[in-house]
Amino acid sequence: MMTNSPYIKVCLEDELKYAETLLSLLAAERQALSANNANELENLAAQKREVAEQLETSAGRRSRYLLETSGMTTADMRDYIDSLPATENAQQLNTLWEQLLTLLGKCREENRLNGGILESSQRSIKQAIALLQGQGQAGELYGRAGKTVSGVSGHSLTRA
Repeated sequence: MMTNSPYIKVCLEDELKYAETLLSLLAAERQALSANNANELENLAAQKREVAEQLETSAGRRSRYLLETSGMTTADMRDYIDSLPATENAQQLNTLWEQLLTLLGKCREENRLNGGILESSQRSIKQAIALLQGQGQAGELYGRAGKTVSGVSGHSLTRA
């Protein structure tokens, strides 16, 4: 099983590089969101997709390699590392694996935060559009009699 380790190590190192790149792209995305820079957001989205695909491809290759060469029935890295003799190589694989898991966790959290910012921005834009169209929060306004009136009113700010 030790003959698998050099290839697995290269895969993990590649995946770490991809995850680091993804994390920096997510940080750039956060700045672009703060600056409302739509062009940069579009560019970053394409870059993120590309890096995520590279990460998935590498992880898939690593998993297939483990299944084909290790005699294991699952491609679980933790199981593979635990099955190795306690050597410096096994420790290196464990360290790389733990670093990758930590980095991917940070990527997930950054992506979640950016998604929250984007959702909040979209909500604000929708509210502004509704206001300009003369709609209340839920598309309702109060009429002259003080009762709620649904839909677009003749009192739209865009008609002023």
